[in-house]
Parts: sequence; C-alpha cells; structure tokens
Amino acid sequence: MISEVEMQAFNQENNGNSLIRTIKEHNIILLVILLICIGFLAFKRYLLSENLYIFLDIGSDTYNHGYPYLVNIADYIRNEGIPRWSFYHGMGQNIFPGGINDPFNLFLCLLGREYLPYGIIYVELCKIILGGVLFFYYLKTLSLTRYTCILGGILFAFSGYMILGSGWYGHSMFMLSAIFFLFSFEKLLKEDTWFYFPLSVALIVSRSAFYLYILGAFLSIYAIFRVLEEGGWSFKKVCVLFVKLAGLGTLGLLIVAPFVANDLLRVIESPRVGGESGYYNKLMSTQAFSFGNYLHNITAILRFFSNDILGTGSDYKGWYNYLEAPAFYCGLSTLLLFPQIFISLNNKKKILYSIFLIIWILLIVFPFFRYGFYLFTGDYYKGGLSFIIPFVLLFYSLHAFDFIYRNKKINKVLLLVTLVVLLCILNFSYFPDDQNPIKDNIRILTTGFLICYSLIFLLYGKSKNLKIIKYSLLIIICIEAYMFSTITSSSRTALTAKEYNQDIGYNDGTQKLVELIRAKDISFFRVAKNYSSGIAVHKSLNDALMQNYYGTPSYHQFNQKYYIRFLAETGIIKSDEEAMTRWAPGLSSRPLLQTIASVKYFLSKSEVPEFFKRTYSPFARYKDILALKNDYSLPLGFTYDRFVTYERFKDLNDNQKERIFLKAFVFEKGDDVNKDFESLDIDKLNDEYTLQEYGSDIINLKRESIVITKHNQNNIIGHIKVENRKLLFFSIPFDRGWDIKIDGVNQKVSLINLGFMGVVVPRGIHEIELTYTPPFLYSGTIIMIISILLFAFLIFNAVRKRDLVTKK
Repeated sequence: MISEVEMQAFNQENNGNSLIRTIKEHNIILLVILLICIGFLAFKRYLLSENLYIFLDIGSDTYNHGYPYLVNIADYIRNEGIPRWSFYHGMGQNIFPGGINDPFNLFLCLLGREYLPYGIIYVELCKIILGGVLFFYYLKTLSLTRYTCILGGILFAFSGYMILGSGWYGHSMFMLSAIFFLFSFEKLLKEDTWFYFPLSVALIVSRSAFYLYILGAFLSIYAIFRVLEEGGWSFKKVCVLFVKLAGLGTLGLLIVAPFVANDLLRVIESPRVGGESGYYNKLMSTQAFSFGNYLHNITAILRFFSNDILGTGSDYKGWYNYLEAPAFYCGLSTLLLFPQIFISLNNKKKILYSIFLIIWILLIVFPFFRYGFYLFTGDYYKGGLSFIIPFVLLFYSLHAFDFIYRNKKINKVLLLVTLVVLLCILNFSYFPDDQNPIKDNIRILTTGFLICYSLIFLLYGKSKNLKIIKYSLLIIICIEAYMFSTITSSSRTALTAKEYNQDIGYNDGTQKLVELIRAKDISFFRVAKNYSSGIAVHKSLNDALMQNYYGTPSYHQFNQKYYIRFLAETGIIKSDEEAMTRWAPGLSSRPLLQTIASVKYFLSKSEVPEFFKRTYSPFARYKDILALKNDYSLPLGFTYDRFVTYERFKDLNDNQKERIFLKAFVFEKGDDVNKDFESLDIDKLNDEYTLQEYGSDIINLKRESIVITKHNQNNIIGHIKVENRKLLFFSIPFDRGWDIKIDGVNQKVSLINLGFMGVVVPRGIHEIELTYTPPFLYSGTIIMIISILLFAFLIFNAVRKRDLVTKK
C-alpha cells in the first residue's frame, strides 16, 4: 500500500515535471517569464512606486510634455469625449485624435489623473515584454530554432533604443510597431498570411505618417533582400509582392483614415517642415560624401557597446543628446557573433548580405545620406536608424548563432580576432585624459561580458554537456540585459513618489488658485504667469495642461501653424529657429498682446512688474501666489472698424506692432474683408503710448463685443449687438476646422491679425456660434468604416475558402 504522504510527494513531483515540460514545449512561456523577471529587477524602483517613471533630467520631455499631455487627455475624455480642439495648448490647437489611437495611451487615460503616473511604468514594461514576444515570433517565421528565438526575444526587448525609448514613451511604441510590421511582412512572404499587414500599417500610420514612411523605406530594401535570400531573383515575384504590400498597406491606411488625415495636415502645415525654420536647406547643403564629425563617429562606435558608455541622462557627453544620438546597443554577444554569419553563407549570399549591410553603414558614415533618409527633417537617429541598425545586427548575429547552435561549431580564429578588435575599440584612448567622457565602470563591465561570451562560444561543440553551456549563455544574456537596462533606466533623476505628493511642481497651488478664480468668474479667459511650476532641468511651458487653465505658452512637437506665425511676426520668437516652433514661450512678456489674447488674470510668485501694477488689480491669493485681474482685458471676441494691410504692418517695429492690434485689424492680401472699413493712418501714431490712450483703445474695442453664454473646447455660443458693420475678431488661432455661424448662417472666416480668425458682422443684434470639427473627420470616418467592413469581409471570405478546402 502507498501511504498518503508518498502519494502527495508523487503528485507534487509529477506536477512539477508537468510544469517544466509545459514550459519546454511552449518556449514562449519561458521567454515571457524571463522578460518579466528581468523587467521587474531592472525597473524595480519604479514598479514599487519608489520613483515615478517621469524624468527630470535630459528626459524632461516626460515631465514637461508626455505626462501633462496624458493627464490633460484623461480629463478631456472624461469631461468632453473624443479630443478635438484644446484651448489648453498655447492659445488653442487641434489635438485630434489626442492619443486615443494608441491603445496604451488610452489605457493610461482611463486610469485618470490620480493613478495615471503610477501606471506609466507598467505600460512601458508591457511594451518591452510585447516587443520581445513579437520578435520571438518574427524569428520563428524565419525558421530559427526555438532557443535562438528566446535569446533574440531577450536581446530585442532589452536593446538600447527600446529601454532608452521607454523613458520617452512614444519611442518604445515605435519599436513595438516596427517589429510587428516586419513580422506581418514575413507572414505574408513565407506563409501568404496577409491579414496582419494592414493591421501593422494601421498601428504605425495612426500614430505618425512619417513613421510609416521611415519603416516603408526600410521595408522596400529589406523585402528585396529577403526575396533574394529565400529563392533568387524573380522580377514577377517581386512585382506581385510589392503590389500586395501596396494594396494591403493602403487598406491599413484607410482603416485609420481620420487619424492619418489630421496627422498629415499637422505635419505639412508645421513651420518645422515647410517653413523657414525647418532644417531642409541647411541639411541639403551638406556635401554628399563628407564624413560626420569626430565626436559623432566615436559616439556611433561606442554606443554599440552600451547606451551609457558616454554617460547616462544629463551626464551624457557624446554627440548630440542622450536620446537622439545613435542607440545601437542590442547585446554584447551580437558584436562577437556578427562576423560569423559570413562563414555560414555561400558566395552569392555573402555578396547579398554585404550589399544589404553596406547600405546601412553608408547612412552612418556619410551624414548626407542619413539626412536624406529622414527627408532632411532633422539631424538625429531616433525613430528610424536607432531601430534599423540594431535590427540588422540582430538579424545577422542570430542567424550566425543559429548556424553555430545547429552545427555545434564556430570559427574560433575569427571569434578571437573579433574579440581582440572589440577590446581594442573599447579601450582605445579617444579623448585627452582630463576630458575623457567614457565611463570606466561600463568599459570594465563590457570587457568582462565580452570575454565571458567568447569563452562560452569557444566551448561550444567541445563540451560534452552542452546543456550547461546552453543555459549558461541564456543566464549571462539575462544578467547583461538586467544590468545594462538598470543603468539606463535607474541611474537617472526621476520624480519621486514623495515629490509627486508634495506641494511642489505642478502641485504648487496654481491649480487651487485657478479653481478659486473660476468659482467667481465663469467667462472665457486666459491666464499668464511670471513663473514656471515645473521642477525639471528644462523650463515647463505646459503648466496649463496640468493645472487646468487656458494660457499662451506651449511645448509641442507641432505647435499650431498660425499661432507660431503670430509669435514670429511680433518678434516673440525668431522665425528661422526650429526649436522655438516647439518651445513657444507665449505672450508672458508682452502685456499689450496679452490684452487682445483675452488674458484676464496674471499669477505671480515674485515682484509684480511695474506695468502690471498700473493695469492689474489684486484679485485673490493662495499661499505664495498672487492673482491679479486685468483692468483692461478684452473678451474672446471683440470688434474693429479700422484696418491695416499686412504690407504696412510688417515694416513697423515690435512696439508699434503691439499698438496696432489695439486700434485696427491686420488682414491678408487677397481677402476683401477690409471692404467698407476705414484704413488706419499709421503716420499719425504718437511716439509714446500713454495709459490714457491704452484705456481709450480698450473701450473702443470692447464697446461692441460678444457676450458668451456657453463655451467648451469645441463649441462657443454668444450674442452681439453692433450699430454698424464691423469685423468681429476672435483670439483663436486660425483653423479651417472652425465653423462660425451668424444667426444660423455659415460665414466666411478670414485670417486676421496674422494668425487668428475674424468674420464680418452686419448691423443689428445677432447670435454667434462657433463649432470645431477636425478636418476630414466625417469623410475620414466614413472611409474608415467602409475599410473595416471590407477588411472583415476579406477575412471572412479567406476563412470560408480555407474551410471549403479542408472539407474537400
């Protein structure tokens, strides 16, 4: 008889063996477990909420833009639905679709502003794990061994750009989308499974049409390479493949048509792309075969070894900056294995692999070709080559390892030569000793790993117990992934949970004071501040997003085109400085312009400027913040009866330009909006602008202005009474998505005062309504619905045909 204790022990042993057997049979489970364990150890301080995954160092974009943007969208969705127009960005901007096209962002927004900052790290870790899983399945489509697929999944998930990009949020999503894109292509190429490809295109293009261009350009070269590698050149086969890709890609694009249309419009209209502030002319003037500068070249070489060999975060001392410099690290074992691929290839494939490799090397060696690859929009590696170069390295190295793993042999001489070359590169003296930015601890750690990997590869095929070598390699790769990811993610200045809950930063009392103001004033108004609430190394210009008020500054990748034009024309920013189109300081230093911009309240933590003492009155106080009310404020909509042509306006100095807006409207050539209005005689302007004249101008503008009865982000309703025909001006940046109705009839909206909107109002009492609809929203939605139905029909039809074949 078997005792109960023996039976329990037998069951436990068999259950344990069953679990191990299940993990072995389903390698993806083992990979996921490893990815979770490495991720937990590397991001432990964030996952346990010691720190928030919000950075105050060079990665302050997360604190100054990413986090505030997500919080604002979360509030927007809860209060008003799908994000469209937002007065929280600068003086107003189309933000559709507001991040809801990214499922990870949507999840964070659903958490609400209270829990959102704690959820960021879990979302980023989820992207990292999914990236590793997708790369595993990508390698499986290439028919690599399961063991190689597991190693590849770890190496990709904890590669340099993935970990670095997770600290800037959107870049980790780019990595995830990119590998899904390539996986879907391989499924189409190898198995003729087509339905992944439209989904991958939709995922990419819904976030950025430019990303689709980058990945599409890479795929066009990669596809030819893969066709040649698989079965030799066939012009017909390549043409058929590209027709399929074009058709399926178009379907994917149409599935997210409204998102694509708005993104393209935003990019095309951006002064960074088509304006004089863009980099196009400067980058185009570079000589085609000129080399990059010394620091660039050294950075490109050394960042194959580690993200952090030249410093971490703000301590980074390489070319450009921590994010936009080459991020080529994808595991030190890949550097040793990479040359081995050429040993396993026949002569034709050696030529093919060499050509494919040279194409990407040229983009590193000669900056002009890199600029061209990015369409001359910038001088960086992010969102493109920081994915492509490591991907190519992984592709070659993992194929080489798979050959070694299957055949149990390696070219030892080549391995030792590779090790010596890598150690020489790593330990060469590139800089004077007193200016050397290379981190010795990273160099020593890297040297140790390279030697360790070399010993393991040398033992491969000689050791009788290959399992020990196999698991040793897996363990060391996991250790390396943990250690290097920890350095990149944790050796940086992040917002602590304690700081988040203290009355500092965005919690400095500004929002409480705004709430006090709103309790007394329900009208539409904007707020100016003489302080920044942010505590990061860079000044925050997006306080309004976090503190729930309408302001004028804005930090955004693509600020509103016409608002930027207004800032440039009035001398607030320089039109040829690309950075200023992103870091738009607003009207904080220009009180006269604040008046026409409906700035009604001024918040101060310090001495109030003299002009504000004379034109503002104390209104409320919260802790150390004083709120003053503008005695000369203008509403959102007021009227003009005189005009100045743009040609006359642009010849004035900045002080004169400010005064003009308080006396007459500026209109564009080709618009007859000035008809029946009087021209302002600029020559009669006084040299000195007195407070009395200022007050008189405000009275004239305010006398016949709109009385707003309802307003939200996308709809404004009010009424106005005018004794004579006038130009009704709105301090809302010009956007063709705005419809303005007078007594229910649509009106022609004119570009007024360089960047804002205006309509002509006839004599009488009128109801005014403004409604915002993102361009192409309705037509794009119709196309999207039709495309989704078509996609569903094609899948249904494919499944039906497959079932019929199975039955036969």
